[in-house]
Amino acid sequence: MSEELENIEKYLSGTLNEEERKAFESRLESDTDFAKSVEALRLAMEGIHNFGLRQELKEIGAEMNEELLSFKRKNPKRVWLFIGGVAATLTILIAVLHYLSQTSSTTQLFQSYFQPYPNLITTRSSDQSDIKEAFQNYSHQNFKEALKGFESAVLERNRNDTLLFYAGVSALADGTHEKAIDYLSALSEIKSEFNQQGNWYLALAYVLGDDIEEARQILNRIRPDEYEYRASRELLELLD
Repeated sequence: MSEELENIEKYLSGTLNEEERKAFESRLESDTDFAKSVEALRLAMEGIHNFGLRQELKEIGAEMNEELLSFKRKNPKRVWLFIGGVAATLTILIAVLHYLSQTSSTTQLFQSYFQPYPNLITTRSSDQSDIKEAFQNYSHQNFKEALKGFESAVLERNRNDTLLFYAGVSALADGTHEKAIDYLSALSEIKSEFNQQGNWYLALAYVLGDDIEEARQILNRIRPDEYEYRASRELLELLD
């Protein structure tokens, strides 16, 4: 899978960072062919999720085979031109299908096991308004806005374990696994009442990011008396 195709998928799934997203959108505006490629991949992703693309690829393959036979009968000396075009088209389709099917499987695993951690934090009247609002948004499952609030609070209160944890879970719920990994990894480096929960969600973040090896390593560290041990064993088996 080319780096460009991977970047398109990351853009469509919302996992590019701010700088990468701005550069990507700038290119979308200036490069018409690139914009068409992005739209094609977006439609391909929708096809995967609607379980229609595989059947469509079979039909496309059958149609191409019929066209090849027809072209060969009419233009026997130029058949290589047609084959070259077919090969290029099929290469793109197969690459997209292979990459998205892999991503789809890990995404489905993540969705099967991810549940947002309950909001156990009671904010006080003395707490900053942005922190209160972040926890309110989290309780209402408005995770995108909750994440913005937690991000701002984390910058002001460096290495606050509670904010790191809820920022990480909010990022996961919002589908931005890279941010989740950043926050939850930072949490794992300090002593916290959320360390056990953080390990479970960090493993899920790596699953969502299709980094199976890292996910396995973290899941293997979860002990029988720790948070989500049974689920971690199930997930390990599914990742093998």
